[in-house]
Amino acid sequence: MNNGELNTLEPINQTGFLTSIPYTINVMPQWYEVKQTEQTEQVEYKFKEDEILKELKTYINSTYKAHYSRTRLSALEVIKDAGYFLGFVMGNILKYSLRLGKKNGFDRADVLKIIHYSILLLYITDTEINKFD
Repeated sequence: MNNGELNTLEPINQTGFLTSIPYTINVMPQWYEVKQTEQTEQVEYKFKEDEILKELKTYINSTYKAHYSRTRLSALEVIKDAGYFLGFVMGNILKYSLRLGKKNGFDRADVLKIIHYSILLLYITDTEINKFD
């Protein structure tokens, strides 16, 4: 670092914000990459994250087997090809977040949908938004 300025090519070693898992951020112009460092010890999850991640994966897998995805293209693929993927995904995150606790109470399925659409938003960020940076 020079005069308090961040050297854009210098890695920053940090500890995760909500975890103690170490990671490295390589600061580059207009983007950053998070690389999780190799972890040799077993993690003792305090909030059942491992179980919730398994449940989330089962839920996401079930969406690929749903009646509306049995055709050649899924609805999400058609929406993506039409250029509305980002808006659709952000709209659904907002929709399910706003109705949480109202329509069906604190429906676990709605929380899983929020997380799934958030994962899709990460995909969009990685493949569509940041590909030109």
